[in-house]
Amino acid sequence: MSIPQPELVGGRQPAPSSPLVTIFRRLSGPDATTAEATVWLAGTLGITAVAAVVAVSRSPGWSALQWVLAMGIAFDFSGGVVSNATSAAKRSVHRPGRTRSRALFYAAHVHPLVLPLAFSVPWTAAAALYAGMLAAAALVELAPRAVAQPVAFAAVAAGLFLACGAGWPIGLEWFAPVYLLKLVGAYAVPPERS
Repeated sequence: MSIPQPELVGGRQPAPSSPLVTIFRRLSGPDATTAEATVWLAGTLGITAVAAVVAVSRSPGWSALQWVLAMGIAFDFSGGVVSNATSAAKRSVHRPGRTRSRALFYAAHVHPLVLPLAFSVPWTAAAALYAGMLAAAALVELAPRAVAQPVAFAAVAAGLFLACGAGWPIGLEWFAPVYLLKLVGAYAVPPERS
């Protein structure tokens, strides 16, 4: 006996699932496509590899624990940047009744406040980045849908200017830009209406 599938956004049924697509659909929404899952996996692995290569070339002198933490965050954020930018994720995350869960998602991203415990990240820079992300996400959430994306890009650009002067340690220069892109540039922007 087969279980009927609920109708998805736009009446489209997703392509048959592979394990990769199943994982991606859980992260990005039930109507995620195989193409979106493929781009997500390639982007996540590729961006994480770039973060590792850049860190190795900069010789930050990290301990094994610092390497695991930095690369774990790079993997998480890389995947978030790519998956949160997909149409499937935007439709799922910005459907009616999800405002509170989006606010909790932003608030739960306390990563900047954890970094000073393991790296030589200034507490003021970490707190400013976290507070700035929350403020920028709120601006995008409150912006009319027609201008949400330009508001997000303006907020990310302003955050990047501020983050560049904050003294991020060698090997973690990517942290603030990717953090802001994941949460403000990708996650906060609702889908375009069709």
